[in-house]
Amino acid sequence: MEDTTQEAVKTLDQSEKDLTTLVSQKELLSYDQLENHIAKFRNACSNLFVLDLKTAVSQNADTRLWAAHGRVNSKFRSYLATLREQSAKKKYVERRKADAIYEAFLKSSIRFYRAFIQRLAARFKDVPDLFNLAKGFGPVHLTADSPLDLPSEQKLLLLRSCHATLIHLGDLSRYRETELPKKGKQRNWGPAIGYYDLAHRLIPADGLAFNQQAVVSLAENDHFAAVYNLYRALTSEIPPDPARGNLELEFKKIRTRHARNESLFAIDSTSVDQELERDFLTYHARCYGDAEFPNHEDQCHKIVSAFVQALKTRPYDSAAAKMCFINLAASHCAKQYASDEADSNPDLAMRWLLRSYKNLQDLNIHTFTLLLQLLVQELGPAVSEHVGEMDEVACIAQLTPLCRKLLPHLRLYSSWLLSTAEFVHESKDAIQHPGLNQLFDRYADALNTLIKLFPLPKLPDCEHLLDEDHLILSSVAFSPEAKSRWTQRAGGKQPKGRRFTGADAKRPEVEMLTRIKDFVKDGLFLIKRRDSFGGEIIPLMFADMQFVRTRDLPNSTCPPVGERVDSSIDSAIVYDSTALSPNNSPLQTSHPIAAHSRIGDLENMDGLGQMPSSAAIVFEQEIAKMHNNNQNASFPLDGFNATVTPTSFYATSSGRDSFLRGNEQRQSQSPSWSSSANQPSGSSTEVPREPPRVSPFGAIGDSRPKSAKTPTSGQHG
Repeated sequence: MEDTTQEAVKTLDQSEKDLTTLVSQKELLSYDQLENHIAKFRNACSNLFVLDLKTAVSQNADTRLWAAHGRVNSKFRSYLATLREQSAKKKYVERRKADAIYEAFLKSSIRFYRAFIQRLAARFKDVPDLFNLAKGFGPVHLTADSPLDLPSEQKLLLLRSCHATLIHLGDLSRYRETELPKKGKQRNWGPAIGYYDLAHRLIPADGLAFNQQAVVSLAENDHFAAVYNLYRALTSEIPPDPARGNLELEFKKIRTRHARNESLFAIDSTSVDQELERDFLTYHARCYGDAEFPNHEDQCHKIVSAFVQALKTRPYDSAAAKMCFINLAASHCAKQYASDEADSNPDLAMRWLLRSYKNLQDLNIHTFTLLLQLLVQELGPAVSEHVGEMDEVACIAQLTPLCRKLLPHLRLYSSWLLSTAEFVHESKDAIQHPGLNQLFDRYADALNTLIKLFPLPKLPDCEHLLDEDHLILSSVAFSPEAKSRWTQRAGGKQPKGRRFTGADAKRPEVEMLTRIKDFVKDGLFLIKRRDSFGGEIIPLMFADMQFVRTRDLPNSTCPPVGERVDSSIDSAIVYDSTALSPNNSPLQTSHPIAAHSRIGDLENMDGLGQMPSSAAIVFEQEIAKMHNNNQNASFPLDGFNATVTPTSFYATSSGRDSFLRGNEQRQSQSPSWSSSANQPSGSSTEVPREPPRVSPFGAIGDSRPKSAKTPTSGQHG
């Protein structure tokens, strides 16, 4: 076996050397020459993988093969560019010949990589994810390679190689559209996007697929989609190295076009509100970095007002959810950059916090506030007319079309509040957000409106992921507390994606009720959380069967945290009780940046304790009784004026300095952006990952053909 492996390695080395010699020639390659040499290299790589996976990975066989494809591709790109420049000399024959050879090369490469995945699936049948993936390309036939069982650590190596292969397939498909456009036809990005999507599904923690989708977006001159995809990449557990540089370059382009008063959109853009998207992208581009941004408050209010107006007047579309996610991811990244610079450059870190992060967080606070206000206004008439307890059908009837558009965004922002409330609380003296008081006023109003109107204990739970849950679970911008609502649902099984059958025709409406229930549960958890001094995280408590601002209550103290109580809301939502303990919680740090940016395996988030009691015990014990007499319930009262003001870490400049110098207790270390490898933490076995590489098939900043309409197809090739 060892001799056979060594012989396969020698064959791999020799075939690579022969291909490199051929590609280094100046003249254009003939198709027969190219296909003969590259086929030998492909077969050598494939044979080594099925013979000895560990040796193939240690020899970087797949990396070397892709680098060879990159050299061939670069040669064709250079030659085709020369022919385009000489088009005036009527070299049509040479160009058609080069186009034909290049297209044949791309097609044969795609066929090989698809067959490579199917061969691996037939060889290693005990890897279900790989087998299911290969079946999407066609039947997985038995081959001469006998099936082999892999140890668990090698399964991870195999999945990593298949993930890279899917990225290569996406790049090859993308390049076929950019370099070989068909006259009179729209460019079809469906295969490229499909392969990237498969790569993300195979290893959701890796953000490289989103970085590559951003390249597709820019080829279509779609800056909004590009920024969204880059933030998806940056907030993945394994952010690709090129993503931050690509985002900086993209924001530089946006600022330049704004200064020149140039349009950000293609002539045939499908954007339904170009003015809102332009202002939105310009705001984020100007916030990025530590530059001054005068009049940012006016611009912030303008953007959020236009956003809310769009929600009121337009049908639901994904653009609103993408805007919310960009807001949340941008503030998280700004805080993360400040943390990364805290030791080496404390002045730069503080500028990141006081300028970029503050401006972005102001946008989040204002957006959440207006969404809450809009929900209260929409449900207000129903509350005033409400008599008695409603069944599920009656609850659904209370949800207006606008409510249904608001609830997914509110669920996203509720997860943001769970993730960021502690940092906002601890940094409130150094980073002052003028809209915080109004936010918590509206937050209490919204919670009380939902409590009064809906029978929370009887609202349903969902055993599958909702649309926004995919964003929350795949992004490190959200803390483990925000993700823990799925911990013990469906008997501790992995959450399922949404699949509707005929019997589930009402599920979209029932999902809205689940969102309402989870929203109130989040508020319940937040009023129980305590900072490192034992003080409240948010200025709310539960009293007289309603959420009330603590500043309006005398002696607003809370019961001991050690008590336990079973919630009367029959729900599988279980939050991490360590967040309530100032001594044991990894989230309770002595400085404001509580690093939630790296988490463990999303599939193994079990073992969390039951939620201890606090001031909200009244809510838990009396909520059922309240709904029998809810016509007597009232909204927050005025006239009370006592608050608990814990000592702030930011009270002195020495506190700020110690924050910048401190070593944070992170759940896993967050490497710098120039790191050659990033690994997800918390899993039992780390996934080996080679240093990310900029694709030889183009990157952000390359010249591209003018765009066509955004494709609607999303097929997987």
